[in-house]
Amino acid sequence: MALFEWSQAASMHKTMLIAMALGCSVLTSAFVPSSVVFRHASGARGMVVGRHKNLALRNSVLGLKAADNSALVSWLEENGVKNSCTLTPEGLQASSDLKNGAEACSSSPKVYLTEATAKEALGSKIDELDTETAIALQLLLEKSKGSESFWAPWIATLPEADAFDVPFFWSADEKKFLEGTTVATEVEELEDALRDEFQQLQTAGWGEKFPDGSFTFENYAWAVCTTSARSVTFEKFPGKTLVAPLIDNALTSAPGSAKVGLGFEGMFREPRIKVTVSQTSQSGSMVGVDFDGKSTSKLLFRHGVAKEGGAGEVEATFAVSPLDRFADDKFDILELNGYEAEQSFVLRSDSPPPEAMMAFMRLVCIKAQDAFLLESVFRNDAWGFMLDPVSPENEELALDTLIATFEGALEELLDAPPIPGGAGASKRAKLAQAVRESEMKALRAAIVFLEQDKKTLDEKEYYQERRLRSLNLDRPVDDSEIVDPDIDFRRENVPWN
Repeated sequence: MALFEWSQAASMHKTMLIAMALGCSVLTSAFVPSSVVFRHASGARGMVVGRHKNLALRNSVLGLKAADNSALVSWLEENGVKNSCTLTPEGLQASSDLKNGAEACSSSPKVYLTEATAKEALGSKIDELDTETAIALQLLLEKSKGSESFWAPWIATLPEADAFDVPFFWSADEKKFLEGTTVATEVEELEDALRDEFQQLQTAGWGEKFPDGSFTFENYAWAVCTTSARSVTFEKFPGKTLVAPLIDNALTSAPGSAKVGLGFEGMFREPRIKVTVSQTSQSGSMVGVDFDGKSTSKLLFRHGVAKEGGAGEVEATFAVSPLDRFADDKFDILELNGYEAEQSFVLRSDSPPPEAMMAFMRLVCIKAQDAFLLESVFRNDAWGFMLDPVSPENEELALDTLIATFEGALEELLDAPPIPGGAGASKRAKLAQAVRESEMKALRAAIVFLEQDKKTLDEKEYYQERRLRSLNLDRPVDDSEIVDPDIDFRRENVPWN
């Protein structure tokens, strides 16, 4: 029973907007292709390789609890963690001046939660699960042990549900701040996905491995959320995903420019997760990580943090409808080129829409007149064809679809209730405002770009012209190539016959 990643689970639990349904609200227009499925969403998982959320409630301070800080620091030092930072409720703070490229801290394999530690704690049955779910279950088990757990000093510092700023745990009134954003869509879908997953685990008998009363939906969701928010993923690490105490504090703190990386040290190539500063940091400054360039919406949804200012970002997810008469051919072309049938693209206000998004939409909008490009003889070249305009009709349809989609998403944001501002605004109100402004900025920029692009339809070179040019058939006809229809070419009239 391999459980789903968030994006996959959410996809299975959402109502797909098929046929003429586009955008956050249902946008309909005569030009909208019946083969489009659009989901205005942040991807339901972001850069996660894990799962979902909720939690068991208990009073705590956001981030580290001051009373447990010294115990955690001692535990980390005893187990080989190297640290040039001070642990604070806001995250990692440089305890000395750090030059560009300097190591701020590095965690030790002795304290990692991994696929291997989960298997050791819960047995070989863990192989049935994906890595992040396995780690979440181990975290839940370790928490149930209390002070007897090896990880107790670290677990004692983890915030409970009421202290998490990931929107899944916000109150109903606070969730209204997110109306119209991609985050709101994903939060709504997430609980259904979580409950289904928890039910699968119960059916498979996982509850029997935990003390009575500890394997509840709330506790499971807390463990999953904690793992998701605090995990890192590296292809070269066994199981790929792990939680590295100390490093995890940087993943629930305000973004910065530092990098999280994997290094191997010593004769036995010990894998160490490190935070390295990418610019000179003075003592007392916060060491925030860059989250690999993830959008503000994804950061809030997964980590409970948001970027302030800078370029606007929003993620749009499109899909080929299974009702498309050419769906199978389109699915094959996408798979052949490393794309999913449902694909997400990040729009940024400081750059044109992704080239791959335009190619994807051209493929989605292929209709009968251009369907010959989907034939098997062109299968290896079809995606390349989509990277450039296919035909005037296809290009206009693709642009109109994108413009209408983004206009609908923007309209929903503009119609959303105002978010309380001012000096008395709550932290969560400010986080929601940052997401709303970021998404609006990105959508506006995309609409302007696409509308300008549409004005150049007559100036673009389409597949037919490109093909003729490649065959050297776009030139004037030479006199020697002109055939007089009145000439008698009967066999008996050929002089050399």
